[in-house]
Amino acid sequence: MYDVGVANGRSLTERAWDRVNDCFALESFYDLIEDALDLLRVPPGSGNLAACRIGGTGDGIFQKLLDIDNVCTNQCIQDGEQIGEVMARLYCLISIALNGVAPAPEFIQGPLGICGINMRVTCQTEFFATAQSYPGCGPYTRGMFEASYRAEMNNACYAPPPISIGALAPADGPEVRLAELWSRMNIALYTPAE
Repeated sequence: MYDVGVANGRSLTERAWDRVNDCFALESFYDLIEDALDLLRVPPGSGNLAACRIGGTGDGIFQKLLDIDNVCTNQCIQDGEQIGEVMARLYCLISIALNGVAPAPEFIQGPLGICGINMRVTCQTEFFATAQSYPGCGPYTRGMFEASYRAEMNNACYAPPPISIGALAPADGPEVRLAELWSRMNIALYTPAE
């Protein structure tokens, strides 16, 4: 029953994530799952089978959350690397061709979630490394061009703030779907197998 619970927890979490599927909504998804985990209580007087299945379900949920976290972390880092490199090359190419560019107004970075932090830090690191190694770009990263350079790096590496799950879908979105799935799971826990 424990293994059945693990498979059930992983499947439920995977299907819920398939509905959200946005690493910038990871925190909201974690909150939603945490609220749903409150339902995983072994009722007093339950037998070992129910306790094993419920415990396995919780473990399966956490296993899938770790998988999702790893995928999102890798995706956000990779996106940051690609954005940083391309935008630094663009900045360097234009700066060299025009003998510098005027500073741009800087975007104000809002709150960052897990994905945003990974993306932004990686982007800035890659932007810096690419601009420093780009032939002829060095002079456009310091002195009278430092403000332009810093503004471009900031704006190029702007990361969207975390998204609320409620903003991703209408009222019958992931929250309602997850509640329905949890309800079905709980019914399945106490329905004898045929």
